Amino acid sequence: MPTFNHVFLSYRHESPEHARAVSRLGDLLQQAGIPVELDQFYLDKNPGGPNEGWPKWCEDRANQSACVVVIASPGWFAAYDGTGEPASGCGAAVEASLFRQFLYDEKGINARIRLAFLSPLPPGCAIPERLRPWHQFHPFSDNAQLDQLVAWIALQLGLTGVTSPTVRWPKPNDEFKPDFADRVDTEWQAVKHVFAGSARERILLFEGGTGLGKSVLVREAAAYAKSLGITMARVDLKSTRDIPAIIGIEPSGGR
Repeated sequence: MPTFNHVFLSYRHESPEHARAVSRLGDLLQQAGIPVELDQFYLDKNPGGPNEGWPKWCEDRANQSACVVVIASPGWFAAYDGTGEPASGCGAAVEASLFRQFLYDEKGINARIRLAFLSPLPPGCAIPERLRPWHQFHPFSDNAQLDQLVAWIALQLGLTGVTSPTVRWPKPNDEFKPDFADRVDTEWQAVKHVFAGSARERILLFEGGTGLGKSVLVREAAAYAKSLGITMARVDLKSTRDIPAIIGIEPSGGR
């Protein structure tokens, strides 16, 4: 019987970017008024970690949380299948093993565990067969997917009056054509994902030498944002290193 009336986010530490994406999902759920248990959040409040140790902490959350959202990734699936590296992602390995036993004990009747995909799986990575039957959420793909995830968690926790975060991202403008022939399938797709709210990150870094077209890319991104009706401010860090001037603070300290 669950004793923690919160949603537990189970994930594998694949990379810093992946961990930040998981944290972002946790933030969105908290903004909706949903209690979230996530190791990153726990560590922020308890810098020394849990007194009982991380394995026991993970085990308790996996067993006793009212509902669980598994963040789908190759590493987590490897932990579930028992093919992952035992030296890393030990928390995910503990959780995956317990969830596997739970599904076996419940004979496939699963009311508390769902998968969420924060980015597409790489080619060749398959969802373990026993995890495929249930609905899968893609909360970063569009607003409706996030709404569905929030609604499901609220139902499991017995919460009423819960609504998704108020931030609503615009749909991509496929009629907008950037004024360059190259980079359409790479950098430009990244720009579109950021403005649609479907990217894991909120910041894009375009790095390269002189003459590679970074300024053109930024110019077209600004035009694209305008076509979507997004309020934006363009800050040029190339022409000055005067930070107070950039952010609009007068020498006297006024605004």
